[in-house]
Amino acid sequence: MKRKPDGKNLWKNVREIPNAARTVHPRKFHARGASINPANRFEALHFEEDPHDEVDEDSRPRKTIFYRDGSQSIIARNNSPDVGFETSVNPYRGCEHGCVYCYARPTHEYLGFSAGTDFESRIMVKLDAPKLLEAELSSRKWRPQVIAISGVTDPYQPIERKLEITRGCLQVLSRFRNPVGIVTKNRLVTRDSDLLGELAEFSCAAVNVSVTSLVE
Repeated sequence: MKRKPDGKNLWKNVREIPNAARTVHPRKFHARGASINPANRFEALHFEEDPHDEVDEDSRPRKTIFYRDGSQSIIARNNSPDVGFETSVNPYRGCEHGCVYCYARPTHEYLGFSAGTDFESRIMVKLDAPKLLEAELSSRKWRPQVIAISGVTDPYQPIERKLEITRGCLQVLSRFRNPVGIVTKNRLVTRDSDLLGELAEFSCAAVNVSVTSLVE
């Protein structure tokens, strides 16, 4: 039997997001995708490093920090003709994969972070996502439709292996037999083949895996 993650131990990986605005250092980093951490365009004040400063403490790889996201709802909606889905669930905000071309990077600026290295090293986690999803699917207002997982993050980024938030959401969707479409580039999605199989029996599951290298 698969051991469920210990709720008490989850907090070892997660912190409360700071209230104070963060100071941004627009210098080069050894990062995953972004090589700089540009200033947040919504902040009234920021400073730039002296290009002749020889201090290189920030040149070391940045440690990933996880913050608890206190969102009170989980299903995001849009009516844009440019987006191929109307509803989505994002278990995380920010993404450890750090793809340099990710269109979701600017959304991190709304959180007081930057679209650069912050996006890939300052991750918001929605520990209550499965509970919130169950509540919204139980509402009389909900009309079953395909839910995309995810629109602005990868639901199977490395931290998912420990937190299992995406898996928790799939368990809820499976109970409700609500259709889901997943987009990821991580093989961790195979871990949840049991739940995806249950949904597939009712033609309620689709998985799209992106391949970024010809040698994979």
